[in-house]
Amino acid sequence: MSAPLRLGPNVRSQLEGLRTRVRLALLGRGAARLVGVFLVWCAISYALDRPLRLAWGTRATLWGIGALGVGWTLWWRLIRPLSRELPDAELARALERANPSLRWRLLSAVQFAVQSAVPGTSAELTAEVVRQAEHLASSELDLAPAVPLEPVLKRVGLAALGIALISALSFGFPAEAGTWCERNLLLSSQAQWPQDTYLELVSVNGRPMSEVGQTIRVPRGADLELAVRVREGVTPQRVYLIAEGLPGAEDPSPFDDRGPQAEARYDPSLGRTVEQKSRFVLHVERVPNDFTFWIKGGDSRIGPFELKAVVPPFVDSIEIEARPPPYTGRKPRKLLLESSSLSFPVGTELVLTARATKPLREAWVTERATGAEVTTRVACELASLPGETQKRVLARRWIVERTTQLTIGVLDEDQAELSQPPQFSVVAVPDNAPGARLELSGVGLNVTKRAKIGYTITGKDDHGLSGGELRVLPGGRAKPKKDAKPPEGGWPDDRERGIAAEPALSGPEATARGVLELKGLRLEPKMSLRLWAAVRDGRPGEAQRGVSPTITLRIVSEEQLLNELLRRLYEQRQLLEKLARDEDELGRAQASLDPKTIPRGPAVHRDVRRAVGRCSKAVAQVVTEMESNEILDGPTRTRLRTEVIEALADLRKNELARGLATAEAADEAAEAELPALAADAAQASRDVSAAIREIADRMGRIEELAEIVAQLKRIIRRQRALMDKSREPK
Repeated sequence: MSAPLRLGPNVRSQLEGLRTRVRLALLGRGAARLVGVFLVWCAISYALDRPLRLAWGTRATLWGIGALGVGWTLWWRLIRPLSRELPDAELARALERANPSLRWRLLSAVQFAVQSAVPGTSAELTAEVVRQAEHLASSELDLAPAVPLEPVLKRVGLAALGIALISALSFGFPAEAGTWCERNLLLSSQAQWPQDTYLELVSVNGRPMSEVGQTIRVPRGADLELAVRVREGVTPQRVYLIAEGLPGAEDPSPFDDRGPQAEARYDPSLGRTVEQKSRFVLHVERVPNDFTFWIKGGDSRIGPFELKAVVPPFVDSIEIEARPPPYTGRKPRKLLLESSSLSFPVGTELVLTARATKPLREAWVTERATGAEVTTRVACELASLPGETQKRVLARRWIVERTTQLTIGVLDEDQAELSQPPQFSVVAVPDNAPGARLELSGVGLNVTKRAKIGYTITGKDDHGLSGGELRVLPGGRAKPKKDAKPPEGGWPDDRERGIAAEPALSGPEATARGVLELKGLRLEPKMSLRLWAAVRDGRPGEAQRGVSPTITLRIVSEEQLLNELLRRLYEQRQLLEKLARDEDELGRAQASLDPKTIPRGPAVHRDVRRAVGRCSKAVAQVVTEMESNEILDGPTRTRLRTEVIEALADLRKNELARGLATAEAADEAAEAELPALAADAAQASRDVSAAIREIADRMGRIEELAEIVAQLKRIIRRQRALMDKSREPK
């Protein structure tokens, strides 16, 4: 058997060139297809993830689909075609189709070269065919029609254009390109697309999210309040709640726009205070069960949030122990919270104890002072009941300083709060300053420098008094002349001083009486004397003081005061004389049986009786002032008391009583009895008139005597003054 015939170098060169061209075409077309598939997947993933912000699972599924498409294209369009063998016969056939002038000689040469070793094959014929093919291949054959590269270059150009476009977009928008790579290539769960709006769930039922945790727990049947704010970016017109598993919330529920928050925050990056963004609030009434929800507004969507509706705790008893300040005198007491308002004195120590039906994780009391908008949250101590390990008792201790509104809040082991938190008010009753009243007796507004003034101090305090005093302040002292000789005892003293009340004032209400002797104050006529009572309570530290209205007295001489008292006696005597004339006129009218006067008789007697009583009190006041100011002698004052005051009392008891009885009898008498009864009434009226005139005459004589005594005293003082002056050295 002969050796196989080999093809010439020209034929071999043409076949290898075609083989290389085929493989380049397959590589270019497969790579372009691979780039195209990848770019299409990138476009699809971007188009879906950018507006929809796909979840991680969806993005992972999309990544798997893209990886499957790229792998399928890589195998079927690149690896598999490039790994196939390209036989010389197939290549020659392709060249024959592209160059018809070869007339199948190249293909025949290849086939004969393969079959030259087969027995029965003509070696000469084979060599001739190979030689002719080698001669034809010596000239350059056109390989382009066999494997056209223009379509391949178009596909490669489109792929390059796509790559260039993607590169340009990546350089133009690096943030979005990086986010897409992290989310869709690296499948990051943290990377987020840039948004126009960034929403943030701020609080649940007033509690910040930092305290709520990942799973939101609320009492079953309680109301739910969700507060959302725009953390950054554009404020959307509406914000919606998208809930799954919440009955009645199949459609998105809109939040209420509360507008910008009142508070502001300091932005370190800007170096100034900026206003917080808008706030949205949604209320869900009586949460029935667990559900999942998202919050969407603008291009922002946050969630999912898991909400668990748990059995709520309940506070079954609230006890308050009150310990008032010791100075109030009140005993400590314990009381159950049965009303919405409790009152305690300022400074009272309160101990609040409440028991819950579930083990507690945290407890607090929210306080809001009256008139204030800011609330203060104070943590409570937790304890367990005897024989238990679970903490179900909360306690709070504080001092009452101001009126506050209190709300009890708890958080149990399920992180559930009270469905209806107990609320009550603690009213701080301030310790008011004590009240004081001062009353003077035995004097009028004008007194002498030797007067003895009776006073009564009455103090009253809501918790108790600790003492009191009478305050005295002389005033109006005349400036002494140069080289003037000081009076006996020295110049008058105008310093304020206090006289302690005896007995000491104590208890919620107390009264103290005493006598103030002006002799020791060294007062002079034309000066004034201001008097007021001052009391203090028992509050520790700085006691509160209360003062009474001030009473101002004028210091006058004995002559001035006596003249005033005599003038008042004279006015009362004039009144008595007028009453006597009224009784005379009544008696004459009754004797004449005047039909208009008979019915008027009882009323006249009653008026006279009241006037006589007032006159008696006025004269008694004059006598008391004479005694307090040591004016006139004792016998004169005794005569006024016995001959005037006591006589007026007897007049009211006897003559006036008889006159009133006879006048009433005459008014009620029949016509036949009227003359006799009218005569009795007239005689009684004349008796009253005579008795009044007699008392008035005695008053006149006493007044004259008093005036004579006063003149004698003035003469004696003047004589003493002249004698003292004559004894002075000249």
